[in-house]
Amino acid sequence: MEGSFFELPEEEMRRIGYQVIDTLIHHYRTLSEKPAGGHKTVEEIAPMIGEPVPEEGSSFDTVINKAVDDIFPNNMYLNHPRFFAWVPGPSNFVSVMADTLASGFNVFAGIERAGAAANQIELLVIRWLTRSLDFDDNAGGILTSGGSVANLIGLGTAREVLLKGINSDAVIYCSDQTHKSNFKALKILGFTSDQLCVLPTDSSYRLCIISLAEQIQRDRHAGKKPFCVIANAGTTNTGTVDPLLEIRELCDQEKCWMHVDAAYGGAAWLTSEGRTLLKGMNEADSLTIDPHKWLYQPYDIGGVIVKNADHLLLTFQTSASYLKETEGYSNFADKGVQLSRRFRAFPLWMSLKFYGLSTFRKAISYSIQLAEFVENIVRDLPHWKVMTSAQLSIVTFRFAPQQLTPEEQDTVNSRLANHIMDEQGIVLSSTTIRDRVVLRMCTINPSTSFADIEMTLAYLDFVAHKFHNELKSAPKKSKTLTL
Repeated sequence: MEGSFFELPEEEMRRIGYQVIDTLIHHYRTLSEKPAGGHKTVEEIAPMIGEPVPEEGSSFDTVINKAVDDIFPNNMYLNHPRFFAWVPGPSNFVSVMADTLASGFNVFAGIERAGAAANQIELLVIRWLTRSLDFDDNAGGILTSGGSVANLIGLGTAREVLLKGINSDAVIYCSDQTHKSNFKALKILGFTSDQLCVLPTDSSYRLCIISLAEQIQRDRHAGKKPFCVIANAGTTNTGTVDPLLEIRELCDQEKCWMHVDAAYGGAAWLTSEGRTLLKGMNEADSLTIDPHKWLYQPYDIGGVIVKNADHLLLTFQTSASYLKETEGYSNFADKGVQLSRRFRAFPLWMSLKFYGLSTFRKAISYSIQLAEFVENIVRDLPHWKVMTSAQLSIVTFRFAPQQLTPEEQDTVNSRLANHIMDEQGIVLSSTTIRDRVVLRMCTINPSTSFADIEMTLAYLDFVAHKFHNELKSAPKKSKTLTL
């Protein structure tokens, strides 16, 4: 009994391992045949999986069958070729296997002395990222759980370097298209809502450089301390890229920190078309990028890059008596908020080694072409209107027959988005552009075919006309006169 509480015979371990791999391979091979959305509602799922904590165990067959039958099918498949909502997570099989290996070896990636090779792999992957994105040799970074923590680290570093941790009178600037994770990060860092200046965007949904410059001057004259501009390199709503070069020049003039949220769009720099759109991105003081988005990694792996690698240590390095033996080493725990860290670099390292960067470039380029294909089809559909052209891999559009008022069009488009999600076969989302409801497709999955796009838009058109006819045939509400 001693030391054998969780031990399994070798043959049983092998059988379980093969069963898991076979399950994954079957999932990958049949994914396009499945609906992209979850089958059941939370109300239906809860009684299926709810139970008291099991005092005694079950066979592995029983447990994995429960997972395959009741758990995994009742989630959206974010790597499905017809999942276009939010920002999908396409992933790739080699990275999934790498993640399995990293978990199996249970690598601790917080302290160099506990994970020397893991530390070196993460340093290497960060170097690959900084050089691929054309940062200079002084740049460094750290991998995180995603964009939320990456933004927290980037903005926290800005606070420490420029404000020495003192928030009073400081002002941060961003556009009305900035991701909410930045607002959450600022709240955690102790900034108040009065210290965040959210500026309206121009007709292209970009941060207006003139408005930004004027607001900074007004705040200076009011005795405030402008210190940081959050710029977007691919907004979640429309894929829009702010005027990064102009923002860099203004930040230099005003001695402000430039933080670029490129969580979604940053990887497009690897392509010629993306690099043109993202010009100036590599001049950021700090930059967020999510490999679990457009670098095709499994959840969760985000990252932050800083122009000066020493700034991370300045911001996050601490000491403790119980970590005395780790002092003097290059510890990623000293560069971010986590001490306990999983080996996030390994899936990205293994997939880059296996496929090569050129494969990623081609996949990203293809994704951009898919968005342009969506736009071209929508422009040819009667009663449909492109609201924002394909930018990076996002395009927004709207069913807008002239017979319906703008408010009625909003109703139809909202109903369309909900209906598509409820139908499960295809998943896309809606958003609001200038107070109007629009549909939105993000096409970063390289498994998506042009036929998938055609089928999705044909189905949308069919359902939209059905809802339109129902709305036209509905009895009009009579107005009651009040005396």
